[in-house]
Amino acid sequence: GSSSSSHHHSSNHSDGTKSIHSGLDYTDNIFTYLLSLPTDQLDVLYDHMWTCKAVFRFLPDIAKQYIMRLLFCEGIPVKQILLDIPKKINILSQSFDSKKTLSTIDQEQQVALKEIQDAHQIAFAKLRDYRIVHEVQSQGETFVVMNPHFQKTFRQLVTSVSATAQIPTTHHKKKKKEKEPKGDEQQQPQQQEGVEEPKKKKRKKKKKSSSSDLESEFLQEYSRRKWENVLLYLVGTATETEQIFSDNVKQLLKYSQLIKKSHNQSILRITNEGFQFLLQETKVQVWKLLKQYLETCSERNQNKNEILNFIFELGFLEIGKEYSSTDLTETQQSVLADFNDLGIIYLPKDKKKRIKFKYYYPTPLSSSLTVSLSTSYDLVSSFGTQNESTNGFIIVETNYRVYAYTSSPLQIALLSLFIFPEYRLPNMVVGLITRASIREALKNGISAHQILQFLRLNAHPVLKQKKPVIPDTVSDQILLWEKERDRIKKTSSVLYDKFTSVPDLNRTAEYAKAIGAYLWKSEEKLILVCKKDNHKQIKEFIQQNINH
Repeated sequence: GSSSSSHHHSSNHSDGTKSIHSGLDYTDNIFTYLLSLPTDQLDVLYDHMWTCKAVFRFLPDIAKQYIMRLLFCEGIPVKQILLDIPKKINILSQSFDSKKTLSTIDQEQQVALKEIQDAHQIAFAKLRDYRIVHEVQSQGETFVVMNPHFQKTFRQLVTSVSATAQIPTTHHKKKKKEKEPKGDEQQQPQQQEGVEEPKKKKRKKKKKSSSSDLESEFLQEYSRRKWENVLLYLVGTATETEQIFSDNVKQLLKYSQLIKKSHNQSILRITNEGFQFLLQETKVQVWKLLKQYLETCSERNQNKNEILNFIFELGFLEIGKEYSSTDLTETQQSVLADFNDLGIIYLPKDKKKRIKFKYYYPTPLSSSLTVSLSTSYDLVSSFGTQNESTNGFIIVETNYRVYAYTSSPLQIALLSLFIFPEYRLPNMVVGLITRASIREALKNGISAHQILQFLRLNAHPVLKQKKPVIPDTVSDQILLWEKERDRIKKTSSVLYDKFTSVPDLNRTAEYAKAIGAYLWKSEEKLILVCKKDNHKQIKEFIQQNINH
């Protein structure tokens, strides 16, 4: 199941990075975004086939089973569902070895029962969260009922081949046709004439040459270049590439608070959030910007649900295949240019370098958005570091020297955020991790953990074989430098110095501790320091108990 693959996914990193991946899995992706939508919006989304398919693919296996079983039922009593689980246990207990003593079998059964029950509960909770099922009370019994929007769409999806013809997306029909030429006969007669003609031409063209299909390597490179462009714009080194963006994307970067204008309003400076953003995985970065895009879509008169559905749809399309944009809604067509700028799709250009909007090609980036991290579709790893076969390019030595085998301006810009660059060769940068350079980075809001995470994620393959990946001396020192900045804590406080005896002081100190206001006392000088917020209570206490 998906759980085993997720375990595998995280185990091939060092411990430090394991947490990164497992953390992202649940915290923020397109599916958690769905959970935050109001019910009516989610219902509208469930009327679309692509959303249903994507959510279904994302759910744990047991939840998928539940959906398939509930799909053609009106409502099922909860009791009956609960009865199903012990049946599985009986089957299990028969598979236990008969030679073992009863007590061990019992223990094993208990463990197995617990595991199975937990798995079912988690699966069911997921279904409830996504509002695919809900519970209804009727005649004193609780029934589980499926969301009618989801149920209707999914039934159509599951039951018939011809049902796909009613769904207005060429992509689906086209795929069908590519796989089975019979697809034409299954088409419904009303749909022919006008719509069918150009498509037939296109199919003939495909038979002659498959030139309209693009290599996934080309697209991978393209989406990486586009995305690096966005990041370079953030780092502020993208002056020569700036004119490539559509205004929407520039607005988006400003809205997302990753960059802001500096005091004199002339240059755009990167913010703390921007730094942290740069150190994350591409997939997470793209999603963060898309989320922003969805939040601001009303200002561009776009329909949020249609954009979401389009994102889900991209997740199911074949990378490198050409799809016609004529069937997209207005909103979806307006999104094409922006998605092209972000490298999520590729729009071909004509001879005059103008973009053609008639067809689009999904890139590897688009499919990584709608799969959870537990699945291994991760084609685009941490930004642009996939130079041919190796991911890593950084070597950190125990003497704080860093060698980075890269000529990418983005990576050099990123490294120089926390490394003092010494010299630069055509294919490599050599720098030092110094107290000053780390402090500069910390001032800009990058945490020591993020720096180490960046170095670990992009460590050279030779380094990755070592344990630990980054020498302890270096990682400990970076953490210590961070702690240096947190040595002093400011607390608004009040100083009481009119005590006449130590017992009075101690009694007041005890009271202050009890209400959580105590900070410091000196018995020699008869001084007590407490938090300012509790001043009133302490003053009253002193008046009542001490100043007789």
